[in-house]
Amino acid sequence: MSLLQILEIVLPIVLVVAIGYVSARAQWIDRASADGLGKFVVTIAIPLALFGAISPLDLKSLFDLRLFVLFLCVGFGMVALSMWLALVVVRVDLSKAAITAVGGATCNGVMFGLPIMQAAFGEHGLVALSVLFMTQSLIIAPVIFLLADFGQNRESNLAAIVGKTLLDTIRNPLITAIAGGVAIAAIGWEVPPIARSTIDLLGVVGPGVALFFAGTVLARVKFTSGSQLFVWGVTTLKLLVYPVLMLIGIWVVQWLSAVNGWPPIQPQVLAGLFVLSSVPMIGPFVPLAAKYGIGEPAAATMLPTTVLSTVTMFAALWLSANTALIA
Repeated sequence: MSLLQILEIVLPIVLVVAIGYVSARAQWIDRASADGLGKFVVTIAIPLALFGAISPLDLKSLFDLRLFVLFLCVGFGMVALSMWLALVVVRVDLSKAAITAVGGATCNGVMFGLPIMQAAFGEHGLVALSVLFMTQSLIIAPVIFLLADFGQNRESNLAAIVGKTLLDTIRNPLITAIAGGVAIAAIGWEVPPIARSTIDLLGVVGPGVALFFAGTVLARVKFTSGSQLFVWGVTTLKLLVYPVLMLIGIWVVQWLSAVNGWPPIQPQVLAGLFVLSSVPMIGPFVPLAAKYGIGEPAAATMLPTTVLSTVTMFAALWLSANTALIA
């Protein structure tokens, strides 16, 4: 993949985010309208886009349990490292440390992952994206939120906190769409043409609108002095440590596969996971942080992380396509 081809993937993403940013700053779109777009993206457009992309896949040839184990190990490694640094270095409480892990250990598959995976890796990228959503949304994020709620409500019934977390996870439209798409792909059913056309009409706008909405959110962020240790610590964890840890995890999986005589994993899927590790944290990071009392430093973190991720995404795409790091 040449530099020009990578630019053709990354630059449109950056430009759509920039258009959203300028539109919000110039007040061409007000906050209520932008929030409406965000809700449409998360509850309708992106779930339908994912369902439409996953349901026709041949999962029998693409699915590999090692991918889920890899992402879980790397993800929880980042959660542990992020929380340890927050508790020991920044010296915050358990709830704030857990939300710090949202910044350091999650990947924005909705706004950045989907357009990059579709453009760069095709169906292999969609498999990588499915691994991200299934592990991050079903396991990693609920554990983080469980720790955050427990830290804030230590006197509450643990079973009630667990039940609420599980219920919120099941109700997530992204999870419903992915689970439905995986089920149909596994069974081998074909979505009826009328339903397919309807899904495509709504789903096709999802990635673009998600990026536009990300720009409007960045326009609200004010980079204040805040906690510089928090801001640059989380940015470093997300954009440097996470990709390095993911790369090490990929090498370990490849080594174990070779030693044990297991079939090799599709390198395009592994490259997709590596590139996904270089994108910013999930979009709701700032409102989640505000709920637990660290909204200002989280907002101050979101801006440099998103801006600098253009460099890390470009670098990850170039490394995965033009070097022997992932073979």
